[in-house]
Amino acid sequence: MFLSYVHDLLEKEIPIGHTVHARYQIESLLGKGSYGISYLAWDLIGEQQVVLKQNRKRKGKRGLRTFTKEAEILKQFNHPSIPRLMDEFKIEKSTFLVMEYKAGKTFEQLIFEDEYVYQEQEVFSILRRILDIVKTIHYQNIVHLDLRIPNIIYRDGQISVIDFGLAKYLHEKSTRQMRKNPFRNIRVESDFFALGHFALFLLYSNFEPDENSRKRDSWLDELTLSKHATYMIKRLLQLNSPYSSVDEVIGDVDNYLKVEHEQGLEKSNL
Repeated sequence: MFLSYVHDLLEKEIPIGHTVHARYQIESLLGKGSYGISYLAWDLIGEQQVVLKQNRKRKGKRGLRTFTKEAEILKQFNHPSIPRLMDEFKIEKSTFLVMEYKAGKTFEQLIFEDEYVYQEQEVFSILRRILDIVKTIHYQNIVHLDLRIPNIIYRDGQISVIDFGLAKYLHEKSTRQMRKNPFRNIRVESDFFALGHFALFLLYSNFEPDENSRKRDSWLDELTLSKHATYMIKRLLQLNSPYSSVDEVIGDVDNYLKVEHEQGLEKSNL
């Protein structure tokens, strides 16, 4: 771990303002992942912002295979909510990917910066839209395996899923370590597990702890949810019989939203 930390420090970032491949001018560092370093760049030819991703050379050949797999996977999609692969090239020992930049905010920013509060029905409406994107992914026999808060972007009513750096084909085998991690096991249930945590994160935006709250209380104790919502989250989190397909999840969410809509109409007619 210490050597990895030292290598991170020695790994030089591309300076702001530098132009890569005579085309992509670096604007800012977006982040460092396990296998790649991502920059926001300006495409001097296309005249648009893009994500420029450089492999981490210290990861060796195995890391490079994982890095380039993201390009291979992105080529499988043509969906407005999934970034397009726009270019790929090599400069000396570095490999670069250029991807469509999905501007917007994460739901963490919407909650903590914009002070947005999500009600239960709204959370499942958002989840339903994300499931449409996940359906596109799963129908290509691919699992994302990183459906965390930073990788789900919202802008002007549009939701996007980004960062396919950990995505795998369903026919690939999980390592022993991956099988122990419900977020990383190469199964569709792993994506649903992540979405269960995503839903809880949004639901907690409406939670106000009181003096009787305890640090070890679970979400079942702290959140006041409908029976149907609790049932779905338990299945997403694999606390009850896990969902086995995205269509099964969509079916339950659609039924929930239909019932909530009908109940809302009944209340408005009283």
